[in-house]
Amino acid sequence: MSVPEVDHLYIGGAGEYLVMAELMARGYNVAVPRIDTGDDVLVIRVRDEGDEYTLRRVQVKTARPSSRSGNCSFTVKRTQLESVANVDLWYVFLVRSPERWRTALVFRQETLRDLQRKRGRKATADPVTFEIKLSDDGRTALLGSEDLSRYIDDWSDWPMNLSIASP
Repeated sequence: MSVPEVDHLYIGGAGEYLVMAELMARGYNVAVPRIDTGDDVLVIRVRDEGDEYTLRRVQVKTARPSSRSGNCSFTVKRTQLESVANVDLWYVFLVRSPERWRTALVFRQETLRDLQRKRGRKATADPVTFEIKLSDDGRTALLGSEDLSRYIDDWSDWPMNLSIASP
């Protein structure tokens, strides 16, 4: 049975909610900025019964595998990738097959910036494109010859927030 194509704006919005749901399930408070200045999600972590707060930014990118190559293209604004801010930024690249979500690749901003530089290119094009090849089972991801598999579903920078667990 053929699944109809859903507009990319719906897939992008669904991806943002998927990431927010994952972060909330880990005990983080999430918010969508009222004005879109480039960050899709703001994440607040409360520690020590409300005495300490940490703010993080998340940029969610969604893609579908190309029917010809199986590659997924993710575009990132060069200015955002190269920016330095007081609030840490993470990127989550989500891959959507017609019927379901397949893979989430989770990167710190500096990791993605380093991957771009390792490819021998300074981010001069805007936007910067990351062409990622996924294995059919979604357990292996390559950016050129660089193995990105360790970033698949790597939420280790987002540990369960037990400080807000109910008594």
